[in-house]
Amino acid sequence: MRGVMRSHMRQRNSWLFFALTLLTAGLFGPIWIYLMNRDIQKVDPRQFPNLDRIAIVALIYPLLLGAHSYATAEGVSLPVIIALRAVIVMSWLALLWLFFGGIVAVARYVRREVEVPGDIAFLLLTFVLFVSLPILQRSLNALAPSDTRTESTRRVVPDA
Repeated sequence: MRGVMRSHMRQRNSWLFFALTLLTAGLFGPIWIYLMNRDIQKVDPRQFPNLDRIAIVALIYPLLLGAHSYATAEGVSLPVIIALRAVIVMSWLALLWLFFGGIVAVARYVRREVEVPGDIAFLLLTFVLFVSLPILQRSLNALAPSDTRTESTRRVVPDA
């Protein structure tokens, strides 16, 4: 059954995603972590519970920063500014949980079958130009089947 479920996991180009992460100064990192965890959830729904909810709360972080800047520039009342700051802190914490908790969740899932460094090592490698992300993606790719296309998307080529 596990092999059948793994067919839902996608092979992702770790070097392309790593380049995107570096080119965006790390902004693509949480998206990459989300994609890895979403792939794992297709196999094991118990892995990283509430992933989508956390991602939505984390997603509003940049929007809230813009709203706070606008409200401050326009001289909006202090209670509104304080409320915005509280929501910003909550969304920032969700973003941190999505990123660092997501790294640990992927590492623990991959560690079931592939030998990879410990959680602390992955977190430290993250601080060195996000090196942990391609390692995790390559380990996850090793668990996924090499041909991730479903039967309905395979092209049938008639024999000549």
